[in-house]
Amino acid sequence: MRRTRLMKTPTPNLRSLLLWALWMFAQATALGQSGRLTPNEWARVPAVVQTALSAGAIRYAGTRWVEFRGPRRANGHSEWVLHEGDRTRVEFPTDASLRGQVIVDADGERRHYFPKRNLIEVSPSREDFPRARLIAMVRRGLRQAGGIRTEDGGLVAGRPTSLVTLKELQGIVRAKLWIDPDNGMALKRALFDRTGAVVASLEYRAINYGPAIKPDSFRLERPGSRVANTVQQGTQRARLAGFQPLKLPPGSPYRQQSARLVRVGGGQAFSQMFAGPWGQFSLFHLKKDVNLNRLRLAAGGRVHVTTFSRNGQSYAVVGDMDESELREVARQFTER
Repeated sequence: MRRTRLMKTPTPNLRSLLLWALWMFAQATALGQSGRLTPNEWARVPAVVQTALSAGAIRYAGTRWVEFRGPRRANGHSEWVLHEGDRTRVEFPTDASLRGQVIVDADGERRHYFPKRNLIEVSPSREDFPRARLIAMVRRGLRQAGGIRTEDGGLVAGRPTSLVTLKELQGIVRAKLWIDPDNGMALKRALFDRTGAVVASLEYRAINYGPAIKPDSFRLERPGSRVANTVQQGTQRARLAGFQPLKLPPGSPYRQQSARLVRVGGGQAFSQMFAGPWGQFSLFHLKKDVNLNRLRLAAGGRVHVTTFSRNGQSYAVVGDMDESELREVARQFTER
């Protein structure tokens, strides 16, 4: 009975699908996989950016404001963060809708506790992503004159910073980073779409580089709670709903972060989100064909899109990467 009901759900409209993709990109901290600059590239990188890329395991605790700005409104919340080495703990102290949730990224996995459902969702670790995404943006900035600019950034969380502006081809500003020159930590950052609008930002309001850490700070267990693997569970639900999940080949640099049925614009789609060295993207499975030109028009330059069909099913790839890269990724998908 459930399968029949889901099969009759209308297809999401294009605007809703794109807004959902933007929301997921802003919420995700998955920003890329590991990589290195060549010696020639490294020699052209400003000193403060070298400090950020060379920074060891910074130990800190702090509060930060995270915000996503959609076409019509901004959504933001406060986070308390504890970090040591390759381990991170995030709590949400003030937002009523998020209060009680806890995220711990450690030992190769990310665990997210939802108190209202007494559920711990387990997904792949995202701890190695931020540095590698910075490498990708730096490499793109080096391709053109003036692609990386540094200047005084003023005080952020009471610390002096250097402001780094990163551009891509055609001089498009894609990111601004306010970096603590003493240790390379990005205390504030803003990400821009191809129209120049801010789509996501993060700013530390307070920072402590010498916090006390308890032995269980990076463990997340709740007695009686359910534990679910988000990718496996989402894939199973998608099949029951009549969608055909896809996968990338084992050697792909892109790692799947989530799999979920989503309701947007009164319809239903299945989303698989991936992150890799050049950006992140979502693969949307749809019940009906999508007009690529209409999808591009709806995107309005905020993200790039491409579409393809396979075995009677339609797919849309929506991401912050170049469209040529999205087409290459789409070509590699096979059935699970």
